[in-house]
Amino acid sequence: MLQLVSVSLGSGGSANYCGQQGWRDGIDGAEAWDAVQPLVMTRNNRRERGADGRRPWWRARSRWRAKRAFDVVASASGLVILSPVLVGAGLAIRATMGGPVLFRQERPGYQGEPFVMCKFRTMRSPKEDEVWFRSDGDRVTKLGRLLRKTSIDELPELWNVLKGEMSLVGPRPLLMEYLEKYSEEEMRRHDAPPGITGWAQVNGRQNILFSERFKLDVWYVDNWSMGLDLQILVQTVTDVFKRADVVVGQDVDEVDDLGLSSDRERVEEANSGGES
Repeated sequence: MLQLVSVSLGSGGSANYCGQQGWRDGIDGAEAWDAVQPLVMTRNNRRERGADGRRPWWRARSRWRAKRAFDVVASASGLVILSPVLVGAGLAIRATMGGPVLFRQERPGYQGEPFVMCKFRTMRSPKEDEVWFRSDGDRVTKLGRLLRKTSIDELPELWNVLKGEMSLVGPRPLLMEYLEKYSEEEMRRHDAPPGITGWAQVNGRQNILFSERFKLDVWYVDNWSMGLDLQILVQTVTDVFKRADVVVGQDVDEVDDLGLSSDRERVEEANSGGES
């Protein structure tokens, strides 16, 4: 369908532009194009961006379209096939902990843009004298421990993948508050969509420090391929059945060697040579 756009020219006249038919009424020249260009560019820009005005990550690299296609098929299939597990876990949480069933939290996505990540709730609410990110060990319930050990708590993130906010494989999204403390190199981990699993997760999962985890994330960004994603997914499934490197109720200080928590000062790595 062709759209007729009427614009006013600086010379006091007007001109009509009708899609591929070009300028009508015999008007030509740079003045007419300068007038209509913002309208054409705005329309093209809308096509490149989603309903929320953000550019989808799979349009940043042409090769990522295959990654996105795989994500859609796999996440949709997973939600259907694993629906009995999802329903069962939801009912168990409701029966033992009450509502809400899902834990929702804003996390940084592609290029650090925030999105709301969903997981099954595994902890009770913090008491008045408890710091929420330092009391995991005390607040994780018996059912929550089981959900974490089997990674069932992560399954609702398949919905985030289907929506395009996450990918099956990518750097794990941490907390929004960490962004302002990242170095330029560490921030590069957000040059790929966040994932349910990732290169760092199959190379130590929760047993590696933040500094090492971020290096693995950046390596993934620089060396991404569909073959690497498939390798990570196979290794993830193997680790889940082995329950390898799972630490339930881990204190953030056990892995935060950079001082990213809100109540700590940023710590520079020993090999940084004193440079920030």
